[in-house]
Amino acid sequence: MVKSIVRTAIAIAACSAVYGCSATTTGPVAGAAHGAQQYILQNGQQPLQWETFDIAFVKGPIVQLTTGPDEMVWATESASACQRTSCHQAIDRLDLVTGRVRRFVLPKTIFGIEGIATGPDGDLWFTVARPPSIGKMTTGGTTTFYQLGPSSAPFSITAGPDGDLWFADLGADAVGKITTSGQVTEYPVPSGSPVKDIVTGSDGLLWFDEATFDSRVGSATTGGTITEYPAPTKNVFIGDIAPAVDGGVWFTETSVGRHSPVDGHKIGRVTTTGTVTEFATAADKPWFVTSERDGKRLFVFDKTGLNSFSTVSDTWRTIGPPPNGIDWQSILMGSDGNIFFSEPSIDSFGVFVRNVLSVTPTSLTLTVGTSQQISASEPTAGLPLRAITSNKAVATVASAGPDTFLVTGVGPGTCIVTVEDHRRNAFDVAVTVQ
Repeated sequence: MVKSIVRTAIAIAACSAVYGCSATTTGPVAGAAHGAQQYILQNGQQPLQWETFDIAFVKGPIVQLTTGPDEMVWATESASACQRTSCHQAIDRLDLVTGRVRRFVLPKTIFGIEGIATGPDGDLWFTVARPPSIGKMTTGGTTTFYQLGPSSAPFSITAGPDGDLWFADLGADAVGKITTSGQVTEYPVPSGSPVKDIVTGSDGLLWFDEATFDSRVGSATTGGTITEYPAPTKNVFIGDIAPAVDGGVWFTETSVGRHSPVDGHKIGRVTTTGTVTEFATAADKPWFVTSERDGKRLFVFDKTGLNSFSTVSDTWRTIGPPPNGIDWQSILMGSDGNIFFSEPSIDSFGVFVRNVLSVTPTSLTLTVGTSQQISASEPTAGLPLRAITSNKAVATVASAGPDTFLVTGVGPGTCIVTVEDHRRNAFDVAVTVQ
């Protein structure tokens, strides 16, 4: 049976004197920027494969991430995942250009935000546990809430192929649809299982997984027709799903908790025609999964850290854990091709930089009239690197071959030679001329 529910919208400013919160807050993070492109930018220091964005003013764990309408990273900051009494909830925007975070504090009348997605209207849409509702926020911070039924528990949300938003309703065991004007329709799952994660497939279907040990993945048409597909391996938990570029969905098989004695060590695939295939991996309870845009590689967080899985050769590679991370969640392939994730236990964003720009040596000391080479490297950069000097009266820089540069001392003093790629990722080399 289809339930059609129309709810009344209530517009609330994200921060106001009524709710006792400041307007927005910004703060510096690691990986601050050179240039003006929408990519994670290195900060001129010896680069690491991992970067952590420690956000001192965040008052609650970062839970879910999405790419915003501006191609920046937006996140839900949820007090429901917090063990501290001082936690707040907000929506945060990580600027990949400036390396700063803007925080939009949400009203105290709501609690437990989780999923977030960019809608076709250019707003951010998110799920709210109490009262059960779907919220939307403009990029300027004005929020509107659409109330759901009292038994609802919306979890994740995605922009559908039909111009509507679709969400997983854990409480109602249903797949829900909300139009941008606020009309809600829910489609119960035939098995009666709770629905956890939902994504939009390249095949025009809405794909979801079920929060149950019955090991099922399902699809829904935009008309509400639902089909469920059991995984071959029984009594495991579907951890997360990611759309496949040629239709269907990838999923991880795991246990309820990453520290549970019940093991799941497989990656699964459901095609549009309903064929289910499992692939054995070296994973230790794989959970969060995302896909490259060309679909040739998956990135998966398991209990031990980040891994990659080739969908071409079915091979597994262990990358390892973030250096300071003790928990990770909500993996996201960013607009820059890097792997973003939330670290809720330390209130942080993290990123795995896939294409690290490195330069050697990292500093030079020259005398007037002498020269020395610096060499740069950036795997899969695709385009030549360039180098510029901050002060030609101190030192000049010229190409000495592919990704190799000759720095020449001109006059006493100090300057910076900056090596940049075509995306304006930058590495600074300190130069002293005596």
